[in-house]
Amino acid sequence: MIKSLKVIGVLTVIAAGGGLFQLKYTIEATDRELRQLQTEYISNQKAIRVLEAEWAYLNSPAYLQDLSVRYLGLKPSNSDQVMSDLEKLPWRKDLSRLIIPQIDFVVPSPRQKPYFKYITPITDYPFEPLGSPAAPIEVISAEGGSK
Repeated sequence: MIKSLKVIGVLTVIAAGGGLFQLKYTIEATDRELRQLQTEYISNQKAIRVLEAEWAYLNSPAYLQDLSVRYLGLKPSNSDQVMSDLEKLPWRKDLSRLIIPQIDFVVPSPRQKPYFKYITPITDYPFEPLGSPAAPIEVISAEGGSK
């Protein structure tokens, strides 16, 4: 009996040692993966900061102004190009060329609000309430009158 307990004890110690050995290497592998993910995260954050700085530069008004002058030939408007009075605009001479779109669709009217029917209260109770005899209940209809 004591001999079998010793064998079971030795096997238990060996199994526990093997389990701890396996656990140690699993934790080390997970730790390596965590460090790798952290360095990847930091490099991604740096790349995001660089891209945000580049985006801010590409959208700056001075850069866009330079591009528009260089490639589009656009220049700022002068004060003599701005009209102060709309009455000075010239009228078109040939109004037949003016295209007026025809609207062929019908705008649907909004739906009516839903009408709720009120449930009339039960007047035929199987028992009389305590204290006083049952008084008739006044029912008000949806049209505003009473029944």
